[in-house]
Amino acid sequence: MQSINPATGQIIQSFAIWHTEEIDAALKQVESAQTEWAALSFAQRSCLMHNLAQILRQRSEEYANLITEEMGKLLKEARAEIVSITPIKLNSICAMKSLPPMPAAVW
Repeated sequence: MQSINPATGQIIQSFAIWHTEEIDAALKQVESAQTEWAALSFAQRSCLMHNLAQILRQRSEEYANLITEEMGKLLKEARAEIVSITPIKLNSICAMKSLPPMPAAVW
């Protein structure tokens, strides 16, 4: 499988096609990660979301270039897309201050 720049036709990267066993193993990892996430307190999850927003902001130009290269979006639009994601930080801080922890069963 290949990721191809739609504007130039250039191959950006090639990926191996996974077999059923590899997909099953990856899904088990996802299930395990979700269980770990659900066990975290709301404050811990909020802190992690805050960190994610910080990383997105710090690497926004890198991600915007990747979006442009892989999807053919204008760089200006790709930057706006990244900016639209970073309110995660504000939402996570506001939520942490105003909401009680959610039971793990909800997640």
